[in-house]
Amino acid sequence: MLVPAIARRADICALMIKHAYDPKYDYFFASEWRDFAEEKIAPSNDWEKLAMVSVSDEGLGYLAASIARSTEVVSSLHLANFGCNPLEFAKDTRLFVRRLMQRYDIIRWSVLIGNPVEKHYDRLCHAIGGRIVGTYTRDCRLLDGSYVDRKLYEWVKA
Repeated sequence: MLVPAIARRADICALMIKHAYDPKYDYFFASEWRDFAEEKIAPSNDWEKLAMVSVSDEGLGYLAASIARSTEVVSSLHLANFGCNPLEFAKDTRLFVRRLMQRYDIIRWSVLIGNPVEKHYDRLCHAIGGRIVGTYTRDCRLLDGSYVDRKLYEWVKA
């Protein structure tokens, strides 16, 4: 079940802090710094970021989209499953993306190559009629000091 992130702000923020340095989530947090400001994780409005939480009995999932208001383009997606039932999280991800497709004409997102969920992003891209735009070389440095490339995706409303 999808709910606005602000409704579960304390829970999702606590999970972000708990898992920020967990190697399992290294690709999600992938940068040399972390920002745990509640307003950035679960904003009180959806002007620059639409953030939702997938709720299941097992845990929570985080789904967010950054929005470039000058062009009304979704400029990035942020998806992480913090123990939510995988089938429920997948269903909520599809619902979240469908809602974005109804509201915006362009959705752009990326994944760090090597991320275990890369194949899911590839399938999502194919399922919605998107395309792989290209890659950025050595675009991000992981906590272990290694550099990884970033794969770019785009969906444009027909």
